[in-house]
Amino acid sequence: KNYLYLGGHIHNASGFGEEMYFYFDTEGNGGSTPQSDDVRFIMWKYSNDTFKFFESHGTGSDWSDLQPMANATMVTRLSGGYLYFEMRIPFSVLGITPGTAKDIPMRIWIHSGAGDYYTIPFNADYTTPDDWSLILYSPSAWGSNYVTYDARNGTPVTVDGVKSSGEWDDAFSYTYRLTTGYSIYVKTKTYNEKLYMAIYSSYTPTNSNNTAIDIAFDVNYDHNGALGDEDFAIRITYWGKILEWGVSGGSYNLVTPSGWSFAMDNSSSGWWIEIEINYTKLNLVSGVSRDFGMVLHYHDYGVGSSNEPLFASFTDTSTWNRVTSSDNWGSDTQIPELNSLLVTMLVILVAAIFLVKRRKK
Repeated sequence: KNYLYLGGHIHNASGFGEEMYFYFDTEGNGGSTPQSDDVRFIMWKYSNDTFKFFESHGTGSDWSDLQPMANATMVTRLSGGYLYFEMRIPFSVLGITPGTAKDIPMRIWIHSGAGDYYTIPFNADYTTPDDWSLILYSPSAWGSNYVTYDARNGTPVTVDGVKSSGEWDDAFSYTYRLTTGYSIYVKTKTYNEKLYMAIYSSYTPTNSNNTAIDIAFDVNYDHNGALGDEDFAIRITYWGKILEWGVSGGSYNLVTPSGWSFAMDNSSSGWWIEIEINYTKLNLVSGVSRDFGMVLHYHDYGVGSSNEPLFASFTDTSTWNRVTSSDNWGSDTQIPELNSLLVTMLVILVAAIFLVKRRKK
């Protein structure tokens, strides 16, 4: 949870000359020269049993002189013509805060010792962070096995499939990568004893007939792996068809959709979906602290399948994200209504007293 681990091997490893360089732009700020946040870690193999490890940092104009590796740990092993390596780098060295999302541009240069050279990305210059387009990222927040969504009480939502200005500004928002250059944006909020979700995919499907988003809910947040009879899953296709599965005996079964509705817009680039789910569907009660589990699945033949969390299974609730509510599912939504009722009753009471006094006169 506090380290990045890298591992791999070099093929055609000879007895002399293998090199590996790993470059990181820890702030993702690019540049035409190595900046102070940039760091590189280096392995040189001098012989079958002699390895040396170095690091250097950006100076603003070039790389500093090589120093013994101090901010990372690397081990190597030569076997059967392959040079195997494992490397551990603390999050702090890469500017990563556990539990938060971050992209880190990266460059790799490898010399096999047999005369083969590899640069990833191809032709990326080692002194030009702008060229380092290999992106290191975590599909969920770094150091987290799952994401916690906060469904807070907010302003009213009209489920019409229109991305109205300001309508979702007060919602919790989380972004996960779908494929290179494209992401899925998920928003959650509550109002008037309903959970609202907005999902936006920046990717326009290449085969829209087979594009869908599935969402499964661990209603009682058992988070123990097994599906419960209260759990359910929904599907929304790119063409607006919906499906719902209930659970019986630990298995999904198709049922008639109920307790939720949706609207969407796929008329322009991307795909915007708005979903409304009744509290009763999720066993939620306003004012009562409670969590439930959730997993999302996006499928499109153009980019394949993607789960959030990445390695989650739809039949294993222990791998799902958590949804909570920092204001206990909108417990304050009833207060304005109560205050309004009290004011109305007070006005009626004052009016009644006034009429009684007038009659006495």
